[in-house]
Amino acid sequence: MTANEMSRVFKQLYNTNAMMEISFDDKEVGRLLSLAQLEFIKTNVFATRNPIKEGIDTSSIREAALSNLKRYTEIVAFSTITDYPNSKEVLLPSDFLYNLHERIDVSYGTPPITYTDVNVIAQDEDTLSYDLENPFNKPDRHNVLRATKSQTVVNNVVYKRFILMFGTGITPSKYKLRYVAMPSDIVVNIVTPASMVDCILDASVHDEIVKIAVRMALGSSGSAKYQIAQNEKQITL
Repeated sequence: MTANEMSRVFKQLYNTNAMMEISFDDKEVGRLLSLAQLEFIKTNVFATRNPIKEGIDTSSIREAALSNLKRYTEIVAFSTITDYPNSKEVLLPSDFLYNLHERIDVSYGTPPITYTDVNVIAQDEDTLSYDLENPFNKPDRHNVLRATKSQTVVNNVVYKRFILMFGTGITPSKYKLRYVAMPSDIVVNIVTPASMVDCILDASVHDEIVKIAVRMALGSSGSAKYQIAQNEKQITL
């Protein structure tokens, strides 16, 4: 569906399920659809956030639905930082949303021996200091620890950052990242269709995104049907 078609279905579903008819303008519908799009991505990327506990790589349906947002990049720029011993910082792509898979190439020893596709272990920053002292969790040539750092702005562009922690004498060369990109906002424009921005996700999931948007709208309006819609996660087309 185009953005305008999604808007039309949204209004039909909302008016069918709401206590009273409310008029939404194009900007409001576009915002609701964009939020619903992000909610759909969250629910389907992470196995713990959907009812049957399947992640993106274990379901061909979800794989197809999110395929337009999957990206791969190799980062070779590492900045030395002092946050933790033997740590480096990497800037993630500006469209980075969620991490799917990560590996890193490193070198170690004299003469240096290259180790490819070394395991990267995500760490909780609350327990990171403890983990670094734990002999069973310390980084080495087979394992690199990774934590999330606050965002930074470079040339008016916001970037997310990762901290990578290495064992003594380990030198990184290439950080390989497969991730889900941030989708463009959906823009509805009934008057000027040429200004529309359609949902980038596969057309097979557009109906579900519209239903999520309707549940959000019912909740914001205090509809008595909102709790039922939230519990059942379904609204009849």
